[in-house]
Amino acid sequence: MNISSAVRHLLHRYDCVVIPGLGGFVCNYEAARIHPVQHKFHPPNKRITFNQLLLVNDGLLAHFLSQQNGSSYEVAVEDISREVASWKRELSEGRAVHLDGIGFFSNNADGRLVFDARNSENFLIESYKYKLWILTIFLH
Repeated sequence: MNISSAVRHLLHRYDCVVIPGLGGFVCNYEAARIHPVQHKFHPPNKRITFNQLLLVNDGLLAHFLSQQNGSSYEVAVEDISREVASWKRELSEGRAVHLDGIGFFSNNADGRLVFDARNSENFLIESYKYKLWILTIFLH
């Protein structure tokens, strides 16, 4: 399992996932809402943001990757470090780094790291239970 997939998986279960040396994804709860004009229902979800100051390895990502890949924790830490170095190289060359289902990183005009969340996926597991509850109400 690659780092992007692992982070995506972990964001469904945890409110903070740190990529050591790069920063951390932080989830913030958003309540359900109804669009006032389109009358579309939007279930509760977790909005993903990124904090560059969360650099220290908390072990969550490396532990998860070591389990998924059948490798040691140390190997997982090295894999993460290599991938982060590769991403930083791409960013320094002016290219964006895309994390499937999460968003992408780029450098702005000042050379600062910017994260653009895609928010196409709902990372709040409870919202799926809520959707089922709403469907059963409407179907009965």
